[in-house]
Amino acid sequence: MLPLQWVAAGLVLVVLDVYAGGYDVLADWVGWLLALGAVLALRARLGSGPAVAAAVSLVVAALGWVPGLLRVDDTSLAWALSLPQAVFCVLLALRLAALLPDQQGILRAAGVTNAVVALLPVVVLGGGLTAVVGPLAFAAVAAVLWLCFLLVSVAPAVPRTPAA
Repeated sequence: MLPLQWVAAGLVLVVLDVYAGGYDVLADWVGWLLALGAVLALRARLGSGPAVAAAVSLVVAALGWVPGLLRVDDTSLAWALSLPQAVFCVLLALRLAALLPDQQGILRAAGVTNAVVALLPVVVLGGGLTAVVGPLAFAAVAAVLWLCFLLVSVAPAVPRTPAA
């Protein structure tokens, strides 16, 4: 598999939650390990931003995986802990848009979409619009899955090592 395909696979693990005995069987930290390894392999092309965001997301996911270690009973705290993931998705999409002129528009749109769904909870939670929390969570997952689709489709255009 190509590095961006590994990132997509990792992000799918991150957004899918299957619980058994209090543990997420599809551990988010495993997904972040896949994504981090892949963006590190592409660091020469992507820069360090996506790798740093993936590393922070990995730490947050690892702490959240152990039941009771990182209690997230507050919706605002859950949103704050999701921000490294959003930053990763936005940075990755925008960096790829800069690298791939033919796909620039769609990748920028994916980056902006991930940014918007990451920032909308400020309005939703601040305004007490609790009826919108569910649909907004769905939109956030859909934005990440859209990015995953794009990553798989552009993966052949982003080889592991920079062109000479």
